[in-house]
Amino acid sequence: MKRFLILTVISMVLATMAYGGSEQGVEKVTLKIEGMVTSCCVPRVEEALLKVKGVKKVSVCIKRGIAEVEMETGQVTIEQLIKAVEEAGFKASVEKMEKRGAVSQLESKFDELGMTYNIVKEELVEHWNSVEEAAKKIYEACCKWSLSRGMKIEDAEDYCKSAMLSGMGEQSLAEQRFKPTESEYTELGKRYTIPKKDLEEHWNFVKEATKKSYEIGHKWALSHNMKIEDAKGYCKSGILSGMGEAALAEQIFKKEVRKLTDYEIKDLTKDRYGRFAGKYAEKGNPCPIRKKQVRGLYNQEEISLVPKTALNLALGCGNPVRFVNLKPGEVVVDLGCGAGIDVISAAHKVGPGGRVIGVDISPQMIEKAKQAVAEAGLQDRKIELYLGDIEKLQLPDSFADVVISNCVIILVPNKDSAYREAFRILKPGGRVAISDIIFSEKICPKMKARFESTWSGVVGGAIDEKDYLEIVNRVGFKKIEIVERHFLTPEELMAMSSCPGTEFAPAPDEKDVEAVQGKVVSIKFTAIKP
Repeated sequence: MKRFLILTVISMVLATMAYGGSEQGVEKVTLKIEGMVTSCCVPRVEEALLKVKGVKKVSVCIKRGIAEVEMETGQVTIEQLIKAVEEAGFKASVEKMEKRGAVSQLESKFDELGMTYNIVKEELVEHWNSVEEAAKKIYEACCKWSLSRGMKIEDAEDYCKSAMLSGMGEQSLAEQRFKPTESEYTELGKRYTIPKKDLEEHWNFVKEATKKSYEIGHKWALSHNMKIEDAKGYCKSGILSGMGEAALAEQIFKKEVRKLTDYEIKDLTKDRYGRFAGKYAEKGNPCPIRKKQVRGLYNQEEISLVPKTALNLALGCGNPVRFVNLKPGEVVVDLGCGAGIDVISAAHKVGPGGRVIGVDISPQMIEKAKQAVAEAGLQDRKIELYLGDIEKLQLPDSFADVVISNCVIILVPNKDSAYREAFRILKPGGRVAISDIIFSEKICPKMKARFESTWSGVVGGAIDEKDYLEIVNRVGFKKIEIVERHFLTPEELMAMSSCPGTEFAPAPDEKDVEAVQGKVVSIKFTAIKP
C-alpha cells in the first residue's frame, strides 16, 4: 500500500513538473470496441493500440465500450488501428474523429489565458497536458487497485473519482459520488469483502496524491501571475480531464468564480490552522508584522502569564479578556480558542472557582492548547478544551456567564449559527466580548466573490459592519457597545490577508487587496443576552 502511494506520487510529480512535446498536429479518434466485457480487457486493448507507430496516447473506458486514441496527424491510418484491435481479439469501428491542436473544447480559454497573462499558448497547453496526465496516472492506479479487489466498474469509478475530487477541494461533487463516512466504507467493504481500513487508507492516499498534483499545478499557474480563480479553474480542469470528466473540466475551466461550500470552508480552516500549529509552535509566527501586531494586543503582565506555545501560535486581532471585565467564579467559553492564549488569560481572571472552556475546529490547535495549559501550570484549574464546530456547540443551554472570541467568527461560513449558539449557551444576563474583522462599507460584489472563493485571511469571510452587527442583534443580543475600531494599516492588511501565512493559504489578488485598503476594520464590541 505504502509502496503504491510513493510510486504514484513520484510519477505524478514528475509528470506535472516535466513538460511533454507539443500537441500540435494531433488527431483524436474514438473507437467503439466490441467484446470488451471485463476490466482485464482494458490493458490488452491499450497495449495493442500503443504498439501502432504514431499513436501517442490511449484512454479506454470499459463502461462506455470505447477507446480514445491520440495520434500524430497523417502518421496512422484507421485501418491500422482496427487491425491492431482485431489482433488483440476484439472488434472495432470508428465512433468519431477530430483534429485538435491541444484540447479543442478548451481552445478559446487557452487563447484567453495566454493573452491575459502574456503566456505562450503552447506553454499553457503543455503544462495543462502534464497535469492531465498526472491525474490520469492517479485515477488509473486507483481503478486498478479497486478492480483487483472485485469492485464493479461503476463502484470503482465513484470511489476513485470521489477521492480525487476531494483532493482538489471539490467536496460537494465528491460526495455525490461517494461519501467517505464509516457507514459508506462499511457498506462498500461488505459488498466486496474488503477491510474498511484498507478502503479508507487507499481513499486517503488517492486524495493526497491528487492534492499534491493540484498544488504543484496551482503553484505553476500563480508563478505565471494568474489570478487565483483562473489558476484554480485551469488546474482543476486538467485533473478532471485526466479522470475522464471532460464536460465538467470544460465547465469549471470556463467558470469565473466558484463559491466554496460550508464544508469546504471548514475543511480549509481546519487544515490551514492545523498545519500552522504543527510547524510554528516552537518557532513562532514567521511574519514579523503579525508577531509584532499580536504582541501589541497584550501588556507585559498578560504576556508574562502566557507560555511560549500559546503566544507563538496567537493569531488574534484583539484582546477580549481585557474588555469583558471577568469576575472570579465565572464560566467562560472561548469560541475558536486556538492554542489557548485567551483561555489562559481568562483562567487567571476567573480564578480557581471559575471555569474556562475552549473550542476549536483544529485538532492540532487543541493539542497545543492543552500543552500550553500544562506549561502555564494551570492543571488544577477548571479548564476544558474541546474539538468542535462553533456553529454546533456540544454544550448545554444557559450555563455560561461569558462568551469570548478573537478573530475567529470571520472564518465561519454561517455567522448567524455561531451567534445563535453563543446566545443559546449564555445565561440570561450573560455577555459576549468579541474581536473580529469587518468591512467598514459594502465592497464590489465581484471582488467579494473572489475573496470568498479562497476564504483566505481577514478578507475571505469578512462582511460589512452593518450586516455583521445586524446578525448579532437578530439572534437576540442587546446593548451592543463598540469598544474600539481599528482600521488596518496597508502593512497589516497585506500581512493578514493570507492568514495564517502564504505557505498555508493563497494570497488574494494584490489589486483586490489594494482596493479594500482603508475599508478593513478590526472591531471590538460587547453585547448582553437579556
